[in-house]
Amino acid sequence: PVLGVLGVLRVGERIVPPAAVSGQWQVERGGGTCVVPGGTFSVAQSGEFLHVSIPGRADLPARLRDGVLSASGGARDGISPGCGQSPVRIRARVGSGERMEGSAGVPGCAGCPLQPFAAVRVVSPVAP
Repeated sequence: PVLGVLGVLRVGERIVPPAAVSGQWQVERGGGTCVVPGGTFSVAQSGEFLHVSIPGRADLPARLRDGVLSASGGARDGISPGCGQSPVRIRARVGSGERMEGSAGVPGCAGCPLQPFAAVRVVSPVAP
């Protein structure tokens, strides 16, 4: 039994957890995209599995692998005229869990093409 535990511990030494990205994010550039129109959005996280919530726009399942957030799913009530219920896509590189840069849009929809955006995580003040 002890050798088994030691083996598991040795294998576990090589496992690197994904960056912590949960919380509120503030769009600082590229707020003109139809998916991320500016303001804030939130990310909930459990390991590499995420949920991206953009108020009034979309709630998307997502994943974080090798520092890249990938989200895809349906938009609320059609995000842009002519896009119908086409899936929304977000792909962004997350640097140290505090900043992300990437693109968001509805591929193949002229009314909501993939466009660049950048966001920073909002730091909540520590309670006294």
